[in-house]
Amino acid sequence: MIVNEPKTAVPIKLVFDANSLKERSTQLSYVADAAVCQALAVYAGLVDVSHFEVNFDVARSGRLGAKVSGHVKASVTQTCVVSLEPFAAKVQESFEVRFLPEPTQKAKTSRKTRDFDADLEEQVLQVAFDGDDPPEILHDGKIDLGAVATEYFVLGLDPYPRKPDADLSSVASGIKFLEIGAGPLPAEANSPFSGLAALKDTKKS
Repeated sequence: MIVNEPKTAVPIKLVFDANSLKERSTQLSYVADAAVCQALAVYAGLVDVSHFEVNFDVARSGRLGAKVSGHVKASVTQTCVVSLEPFAAKVQESFEVRFLPEPTQKAKTSRKTRDFDADLEEQVLQVAFDGDDPPEILHDGKIDLGAVATEYFVLGLDPYPRKPDADLSSVASGIKFLEIGAGPLPAEANSPFSGLAALKDTKKS
């Protein structure tokens, strides 16, 4: 069951009620409209996001938790770090995230509460034993699918995007100390005292 989410900084507003999960998993698909694509571009510092879609598979994990797996696909425009020109790129990122409820805050006076926390601790230990990432928290039984999709979209971006035909030598043309294949500067040119030496020679003459 998808429920309304209050406005946040995350561009995708999509929350799933884990209490609605049955024995079988729930499959969901989401395709961003133009406004959300624009918001994603701003959020991720991109020139443009022309297409964004994500598929979710939400299932129970143990007696108390939930597991969200899926795949993000997007078409974006990034800025080349070499030429500073915009170019088209694709994002393909798979994910799997586990969720567990918050530990009870009430005094452990009832057997039901003690059993709940014991089961929760067992599941946390099982996740740690499996070597998975620490589980996220289920807040009031809700899973923020929008935050999950946005996080893995950003993780799927190349942090140093380079246009396939980018040529560093053409960018560095005319700048001697950046020219590709240029030899090292003379030792005296690298010395912080080279300028003083030249001034001293001028005075002597």
